[in-house]
Amino acid sequence: MIFLMTKDSFLLQGFWQLKDNHEMIKINSLSEIKKVGNKPFKVIIDTYHNHILDEEAIKFLEKLDAERIIVLAPYHISKLKAKAPIYFVSRKESIKNLLEITYGKHLPHKNSQLCFSHNQFKIMQLILKIKMKAISRRRSIFRNKH
Repeated sequence: MIFLMTKDSFLLQGFWQLKDNHEMIKINSLSEIKKVGNKPFKVIIDTYHNHILDEEAIKFLEKLDAERIIVLAPYHISKLKAKAPIYFVSRKESIKNLLEITYGKHLPHKNSQLCFSHNQFKIMQLILKIKMKAISRRRSIFRNKH
């Protein structure tokens, strides 16, 4: 069973067509997820259209006994510090890989590389730019003295 939270009608239709033999339930909020007994289930959250993962949502996801929680994000985001099996996947992921990630047992996308959200990346660029200017300024002062 898969709970899918998205506002993207194309993504929804795609999952409906490719759902294989799995039961799929579209939800509008995390609170709509109901315990399904002992059946294993997965949760797919599409963050593109303002589905925000705040601290409260993460706590809720941690309490679920989901087999896998897949977060489709417009930018690659690093892992959250959560006890739940949360995996971040790019919305640009190929259909083949997305199906393997959703239905497969192996998760090839999960790695430990350092990743930033779009805004985090902008901030890091600004910090590095300021640092590089300061280094460049020091070098030019040093050259002028010698």
